[in-house]
Amino acid sequence: MYIKNELSKNVYDLALKCGYDKCGIINIDETSEYKKHLDIRMSNLPESKTFYKNNYRFAEMRKNYPWAKSIIICGYWYGKYKVPKELKYHYGRSYLMDARRDEDSAEYKARYDFEDGLNSMGLKFYGNRFKDITAFRLSAYKAGLGIIRKNNFVYTEKGSWIYWDAWVVEEDMEVICDTKVKPCSDNCNKCQKACATNTLCSANTMNPYKCSAFVTSLNSDDLMNNPIARDMKHWIYGCDDCQNACIYNSKTEETEEFPNLNDIKKYLTPDAILGSDYKVLKEIVQPKFWYIEQDELWKFKVNALNAINNMKELPENYNELISIAKGDKYKEVRDMAEWVYKCQENNR
Repeated sequence: MYIKNELSKNVYDLALKCGYDKCGIINIDETSEYKKHLDIRMSNLPESKTFYKNNYRFAEMRKNYPWAKSIIICGYWYGKYKVPKELKYHYGRSYLMDARRDEDSAEYKARYDFEDGLNSMGLKFYGNRFKDITAFRLSAYKAGLGIIRKNNFVYTEKGSWIYWDAWVVEEDMEVICDTKVKPCSDNCNKCQKACATNTLCSANTMNPYKCSAFVTSLNSDDLMNNPIARDMKHWIYGCDDCQNACIYNSKTEETEEFPNLNDIKKYLTPDAILGSDYKVLKEIVQPKFWYIEQDELWKFKVNALNAINNMKELPENYNELISIAKGDKYKEVRDMAEWVYKCQENNR
């Protein structure tokens, strides 16, 4: 491990004391190569330009933050948390364990404690809990916290179930850790084979518009006309297929309960979502999965309908719920329910 100065060590120690599993600090210019990676990806997938074009700002960190000299990147491991069996393969793990709004979680507290500590040191810094301020994965890699595997995720010794926080800071600091992670085998393509929508069209490349996680959380406006809908399996919000398939996630140990998750799991199953009134979706479901806005609560039902449509065998009550959804107050749900009903008729 390389630690540039005493202040760097103090910040590193503070991060671990607050509960982070990983901490590194890099020079703010270290992410300038991000432009090269974006150029390559857009060249390989021209259709992704509209998605990635706004990310060029992460290659111009000094321009965006002319007062800053360093980037602090911290990570916590959420692979320790249990995924309720009712929710497996319906919700991405990172969304179930998203601590940014969950005040009862240790990770929520860790960020505030860390920022309090930075303030106590008299440091000028900036971070944003809800908005990316840098290329997190490249920053983590540059800080020696892990490697980027073929599925595009950063892996530490514990795997890829890591959530990253970042801050730019005025002081000149550096902490570069030692990565002790084996690289992907040249012959391994398990993550690509597991991706039913073919978003992982080659190693270290992805088409975001074919990603189930992106579609279900941010782009399910017209799901029944989306060509990947029937390939999205049973996912309602998020997708973990490429990470679940990876051998370097095989040793995940789920030993702890994530705060409040067991209390709301009964509202999150496909039939519960489809049968919910919109008050439940607004007050219980949307605050947890907040990439879907409150004025688009119907998307939860559309996503649930698609997940149900992709099931091989439906319990009898699911058919009843589909029929009821055909009378939903939102046209998007009515249309989706009608499409699912016809698909199921054709399957019989």
